[in-house]
Amino acid sequence: MGEERLDLFHFRPYVYCKVAPRVDGAAWPKPRSGHRIVCDDTDLYLYGGFCPQLSSADAREMDGDPVWVESRPLYRELWRYNMGAREWRRLPCSQSMPRELASSAACMRAGVVFVFGGSGYPFGSASSNRVYTYDARRAGAAPEEDGMRELATSGERPRAMYGQAVLLVWPHLYAVGGTTGFEFSSDVHRLDLRTARWEQMYVYTGGALRSRLAGTATSWPGTASACTCWVVAPATPPAPSRYLPPA
Repeated sequence: MGEERLDLFHFRPYVYCKVAPRVDGAAWPKPRSGHRIVCDDTDLYLYGGFCPQLSSADAREMDGDPVWVESRPLYRELWRYNMGAREWRRLPCSQSMPRELASSAACMRAGVVFVFGGSGYPFGSASSNRVYTYDARRAGAAPEEDGMRELATSGERPRAMYGQAVLLVWPHLYAVGGTTGFEFSSDVHRLDLRTARWEQMYVYTGGALRSRLAGTATSWPGTASACTCWVVAPATPPAPSRYLPPA
């Protein structure tokens, strides 16, 4: 009897490869842009997005989806992709999701997905400065428990925008930049997740860092007591800009 071949995914650093999901009669996300993806060790989560024109086959299928009929061309949906099983599942939380579903910012920590900001359609007509969470550890729970929740925040809230970058260094969620669709920002705010209170860390007043849309952020070394926040934005000078928030 010959050896059975196991078609498993093996992680290789710095290598891009296409991983085909198992789609035997199963649903999977339709084409989109402006969505956000976060992941943990086992699952990948896809949030929101936008598609102004579906293919004829996809349009016929989606016309039977009341959530899509109400929210199109925005996707009011959260998907989970299990990397071991290579299977997609749409999570039953659409009714608790915000209406600003394109160009949000997202991150994940300890099984909780954080979503900040975003735009409705047309872009910039309705933007958000709210924070939503989804506890992936409760996926599959009763409908009233398996949903997204808005954090009730206070303090120096950022302006309602989309295209922001976020970074979570416990206990703070940092929000950087964004746009209203007409004005661009490079300001930095942080939210203390223990108190749900925002504070303004940096206000852009000019200089080398030009305000841009859709930047990204990371930290080094990323300790709980101090954080160096590196922000890389499109069309900025090659060297990242660095903010040093007080401990």
